[in-house]
Amino acid sequence: MKKFLILISFIIISLPIFSQHIEWNINMQFKFDNREYSAYSEFSKTRFGVTLIPEVGVDWGNGHHFRAGANILRDFGNIENKITWNYLCYYSYNSKNLDVYAGAFPNIYLIGDYPRFILSDDERYFNSDLEGLALQYHNDKGYIEFVSDWRSKYSSTTREIFSLYSATDWNFGDLHLGNYLNMVHYSCSEIWKNAVDNIWISPYVGYDFGKPFHMDKCLLRVGYLQTFQRDRIHDQDFKHPGGALIMLKMANWKFGLDNTLFLGENLMPYYYVNNDPTGSTQGTFYSTNLYTGENSYGTESGCYNRLEFYWLPKTNEFVNLKVSAVLHIDGYANVGWQQLIFLEINLNKVYNDIKFNKR
Repeated sequence: MKKFLILISFIIISLPIFSQHIEWNINMQFKFDNREYSAYSEFSKTRFGVTLIPEVGVDWGNGHHFRAGANILRDFGNIENKITWNYLCYYSYNSKNLDVYAGAFPNIYLIGDYPRFILSDDERYFNSDLEGLALQYHNDKGYIEFVSDWRSKYSSTTREIFSLYSATDWNFGDLHLGNYLNMVHYSCSEIWKNAVDNIWISPYVGYDFGKPFHMDKCLLRVGYLQTFQRDRIHDQDFKHPGGALIMLKMANWKFGLDNTLFLGENLMPYYYVNNDPTGSTQGTFYSTNLYTGENSYGTESGCYNRLEFYWLPKTNEFVNLKVSAVLHIDGYANVGWQQLIFLEINLNKVYNDIKFNKR
């Protein structure tokens, strides 16, 4: 905390030297996530917390920015660690069509509509800062985004883990063409020299029927998900689980429905593999180190469906609120329920431009 305050003080003192233009942003996210999965999954739990992301920075013109801040998480009910801090420090370049973020920055700046087989609800909220690079190109026809996130480094107790993922969506009127790409590299052990590669590719085509049905949105999207996975010790040959994806997104009158149907194989064959090939209990499962998406896509039943009903009231331009009820069903007819409340307040729209005299 002391080092963080020294850094912020240094930035504020140095601002007049570099620019006439300082900026700041405060983002707050409150989340309640209650999962009652019962026979559907062993991951029944309630996640409840609040995240605060204060930032201060300098804009020296022509789209160049430097910002520093913190990602502060209060995980309600966590007795061992009430508050966790991650410091943010990054450069950004923002223009009409191109945005670049480099350093340690929050995921609130990502523009990709990433599905839950790439980023789970927990991954989005409880690991919400990125360490690496984000490149974004966008125009009135769509966008392409590439993200690099370095999640663990080589040390005496840990090994390298990094994620690369990308989202692309281009529209031709009401027709949409796009693709998702996800790659995770997980180095497990210095002793066993093991590494696991996990690559997912998912092209899709979609059409928005909102206009003929007089709705805000009625987007039907059909795609295919193909993976390439290899555990270099446990199974040196690549595994290629994949399947079809059908997504329907409907919205009107502040209410909406999102349904995702997956038909295919177990997409997470190494989820419960121990990273110690001797079977020693000192090892840990690959689990979320290797798979950042929802573990529901690891079903052996050949089918998984997620149906979400939500209410998205328009509060004001600074506040977003979403209340959801979610039904999960797999091919074994196991059923799980989930209730979600998400509240976001973003104050950069209020005071994003504070000026002072050049010295």
